[in-house]
Amino acid sequence: MKTQQNPPIISNDDRRGVTRRRSAATVVIGRPRNLMVQVPVIECTEYGARVVLNGNATQGEDINVVVKTDKYSLIGEARVAWTSPLSNGRAVAGLEFLNVTSVL
Repeated sequence: MKTQQNPPIISNDDRRGVTRRRSAATVVIGRPRNLMVQVPVIECTEYGARVVLNGNATQGEDINVVVKTDKYSLIGEARVAWTSPLSNGRAVAGLEFLNVTSVL
């Protein structure tokens, strides 16, 4: 049986046990019947992002995303994996990138 060895963890707060290369990013999201809006980014990898949303999001909700970093650009769909409300009517949300395509 072949086992896969995980690379070292970059950050102590990485709960996944695998390396996630974080990048400074711009994330623009769009929900059905809404305009695309840029949201503040806490952290971003090529697999997902932690962002601050105005208002609430529903876990499992699918949204459109455009992600731009200095190393890559992605466009496609993401799913809200989790949310945590903030006291100011905003929410922190974990986005899992699903059907995204790399664009130049």
